[in-house]
Amino acid sequence: MILISIGLISVAKVNQYADQLLQAEKDGKPIPVLTINSPNLNIETAYKIQKCYVKSRLKNDKIAGFKADLTSKGTQEKFGVDSPVSGVLFSSGEHSSPYPLEVQNSKN
Repeated sequence: MILISIGLISVAKVNQYADQLLQAEKDGKPIPVLTINSPNLNIETAYKIQKCYVKSRLKNDKIAGFKADLTSKGTQEKFGVDSPVSGVLFSSGEHSSPYPLEVQNSKN
């Protein structure tokens, strides 16, 4: 077995983390907080794990869109990051509603 290092974490470890996320989803459980056992994970590694996770999900799903979070300085400080984060929304997570969304009543 050849281990390829990507930063401070091996490709095998990235795959292991992505598999944990996939298994939690399959079992209908909350996603594990990976930093509990690996507090040195950084944002770069998180995106590598996300990329692996998304690649696996795309075998049976489609991308419906993207999302951003931690967009304000206050929330960035709260979570110890210095920039917004982004993620993928999958088609399987789309849910329709019989209630229309009234945009004119929403705040800008």
